[in-house]
Amino acid sequence: MTLSAANPIRRVRDRHRDRSKGQSIVELALIAPVMLLILMVGLDFGRVFLGWVNLNNTARIAANFAAANATDLASAGTLHDDAIARYEALIQADATTINCTLPNPIPAPTFPSGTDLGDLAHVSLDCNFGVITPIISNILGSTVKISASSDFPVRSGIVANVPPGGGGSVNAGFNVSPASGVGSGATPLVVTYTDVSTGSPTSYDWDLNGDGVTDSTQVGNNPSPLTFAFTQPGTYFASLTVSNGTSTDTATQVITVNPPPGPVVVFTANPTSGTAPLAVSFSNGSTGTNPLTYQWDFDFAAGLTVDSTAKNPSHTYNTAGTYVVQLTVTDGNGLSNTAQATITVAAAVPMCTVPNFTNQNQQTSDQVQVKWNNAGFTTTVVFNPTRPPEYKIRNQNPSAGSSQPCATTVLTVSK
Repeated sequence: MTLSAANPIRRVRDRHRDRSKGQSIVELALIAPVMLLILMVGLDFGRVFLGWVNLNNTARIAANFAAANATDLASAGTLHDDAIARYEALIQADATTINCTLPNPIPAPTFPSGTDLGDLAHVSLDCNFGVITPIISNILGSTVKISASSDFPVRSGIVANVPPGGGGSVNAGFNVSPASGVGSGATPLVVTYTDVSTGSPTSYDWDLNGDGVTDSTQVGNNPSPLTFAFTQPGTYFASLTVSNGTSTDTATQVITVNPPPGPVVVFTANPTSGTAPLAVSFSNGSTGTNPLTYQWDFDFAAGLTVDSTAKNPSHTYNTAGTYVVQLTVTDGNGLSNTAQATITVAAAVPMCTVPNFTNQNQQTSDQVQVKWNNAGFTTTVVFNPTRPPEYKIRNQNPSAGSSQPCATTVLTVSK
């Protein structure tokens, strides 16, 4: 059967299809904004929830740090400002994954019951999120604040609410005088350290220049306050750690050593010790206003003797002894500064030449010993086998012609 354009069934189907397409477009236009709004709300909710989870984790990490460093953090503002700096840096580093803005400054931890062992270290953090959904921002504002907190028990100190045994809690403390000044190799800054610790400490660990190495274990100021000479400009963090067996505390002081006006004098020596004759090379790293001039004294005593004016000289020490090397540098403004180094020279070791004993006419052991001693050696020859009446030497150690220490070298010969 053939359908013509005038077929009524086909016309009905076409009109129905056109109405369906139009209705779908209208429905999509109505639903799309709603779906987009739902998507944005879900995105905002997910961002806030993820940020809340991360903020809780950051609060736990911060509270754990506070519990382990309760004494330092509680006394911040006196001797332990560096503890607060480490606490804030820890939070900033962990909060890099949080898509919100932390308060500035970051709130310090609190210790509501104190800092004894078992007391709680409390950390509370707030964070502001930027809202991207217009409807929510119109209702709640452009930002949403979330909060997280955490508590950890203090892990160092004495037990809370229990009378301490022994000497109780100790508190480290010391004064430095002067805390700043000019220092150089020739005129160092000499700093005196006076102990003011409390709580009857029984052990002391002094790090006088903050290099991490114990310089003294002297208890308190007995027999006298400690001193340290700073020869290089810089900032130094001296520390004192005290303990009484049940409690430990550390105090820190900052010492600033300023360079003197004029050139900065720096040089190195290589080597700084050895046996005579000792050849030493000097490398000059001094800086200042040009032109710079140099005066070297390789054996400085009371007054300056100019041994060289080169920038990087060398010198040979032929006699055993301890030598102070002083370099004086003068800059273009006529200002001068000095630096010193110490060279230690040991006595030269006398050397002898080993005679040739191998494949010679048969000799008695006494003849071998005499020949060895005549070469300058003072040791006893070792025979293998031991001292036969006559000896035809096939091998010797050390070898003939080698130069060996006269006083310590032992000759071993064998048939």
